[in-house]
Amino acid sequence: MFVCKGFTVLVLRGGVQDVVDIPLFRIEKELDRHAFFRIHKSYIVNLEKVKELEVNDCKVGIRMNGQTLPVSRRRKRALLKVLGSRK
Repeated sequence: MFVCKGFTVLVLRGGVQDVVDIPLFRIEKELDRHAFFRIHKSYIVNLEKVKELEVNDCKVGIRMNGQTLPVSRRRKRALLKVLGSRK
């Protein structure tokens, strides 16, 4: 799928995808900070949907909906802290 700068692909319940012409940083401002977390410059995830963490060759990813999304090195520590506090 080709997406231009300034557009965001939302993955909704049931895997339905919608393309909106709103930049990710604006969507992030509207989300509940306790329910959603920015794991990478390109991804914000619903923490309730995170199934597992994957660590391979010093890289960290999270498994969601049958795919692995990358976690940036800069966000890894904060993500682990947030996930640890949810147990």
